[in-house]
Amino acid sequence: MKTIKVVGLVLRTRKYGEADHLLSLLTPELGKVSAIAKGARKAKGSMRGKTQPFVYGEYMLYQGKSLYTVTQAEIINSFYIFGEDITKYAIGSYVCEVADAVLLPDQPVPEMFALVLGVLYAASLETDPLLLTWYRLRLLKILGYLPQLKTCVCCGSEIKDGAASFDQSQGGTLCSDCSSHKPNLSGGARAAISFLLQVPLTKLSRMKLAAVIQHEVEEQGEKLVNTYLERPIKSQEFLRCIKKD
Repeated sequence: MKTIKVVGLVLRTRKYGEADHLLSLLTPELGKVSAIAKGARKAKGSMRGKTQPFVYGEYMLYQGKSLYTVTQAEIINSFYIFGEDITKYAIGSYVCEVADAVLLPDQPVPEMFALVLGVLYAASLETDPLLLTWYRLRLLKILGYLPQLKTCVCCGSEIKDGAASFDQSQGGTLCSDCSSHKPNLSGGARAAISFLLQVPLTKLSRMKLAAVIQHEVEEQGEKLVNTYLERPIKSQEFLRCIKKD
């Protein structure tokens, strides 16, 4: 048993006991861990504002037999803007919920921590229409689920330019010989996905897509991520409702 100092991002909170919260805390060193924040639900509790969703801070964690306990916390960024803008809140919720759902406990993936934190910072500043699509594709790349776009996932033959059949469950494109379905991914969308995988977040705002291509890329990216999730993402429907409004 020991105390560890880490930087962390609160992905999720759940009620625990009468006055505590159980945090899903993402850290670069430990990965995703579960930690008890005692008294976090008390109106005047010292942990209340420091252990809310979206909070990025420094945490002292006491390592117990099965759970960590937060003994101290200091806020680096609370992303308070998410509480003032419903669109930003929906985006932030989706980003954190997907990360929480896709990551295994106690498995350090520093690139994922940097990705989630970077996307939250970007979302807090502006709402780029390609941000979530970029996030989904980068997440898949980091976790080793990168879609295969240039060759057939079944036979390995080269996929020519133009529309192609794309199967999320198989993780990529299929040639005309291996697919029994009509092409469902345009050549423009394939090119956009390839480019999105290369462009850094700092230059994402310079990328502009035709509305029909943007919709296609977003739809395919969402379906692809959902293939690797074991539970439905509640904030996904919330995002859809926001867009309709």
